[in-house]
Amino acid sequence: MKLRTGFRAALACLGMALAIAACGSAGSAGGPGGGPAAGGAVPASYSIGQIRQQMLVAVNQYRTSQGLGALNLDPDLDSAAQAHAADMAARGVLSHTGSDGSSAGDRVLRVGYRYREYAENIAQGQASVAETVQSWIDSPGHRANMLLPAVADLGVGFAEGPPTGRVPGRFWVIVLGVR
Repeated sequence: MKLRTGFRAALACLGMALAIAACGSAGSAGGPGGGPAAGGAVPASYSIGQIRQQMLVAVNQYRTSQGLGALNLDPDLDSAAQAHAADMAARGVLSHTGSDGSSAGDRVLRVGYRYREYAENIAQGQASVAETVQSWIDSPGHRANMLLPAVADLGVGFAEGPPTGRVPGRFWVIVLGVR
């Protein structure tokens, strides 16, 4: 979980992000979802486009159930999220810090998204979009990110790598933002 609105918030969130970065790493929760993969493994034949659509539906279902507006997929945030998911999968490491030392904010700016506010949720091991979203709902910091009232855009990343110990090497990333 990372949220930044300014320098002071960045410093405050750094400690919080370090404390809950691994909150989304256990993938056994079930939950409501939609689409063909809800509750089951992500089929190898699924495209990233299908995964993005399922994630958008699941996050928006949760947001609207809490009285908030729906988000729109943003291609810039998709690029930032996908690059980070691929980077984590290649390294077999769940971290908000990229292999080049980048933060989520660095990656968002790198793809040309000039944000007023953003947040990043990451997870490892969950078998489906539904399990991933439920794990974020169950984590206070990640839930707060999904319920940020000002955000309007969503980017989604997913990549598979080798397992890390007994945790499957499926890496999930969402980046929420507002320009």
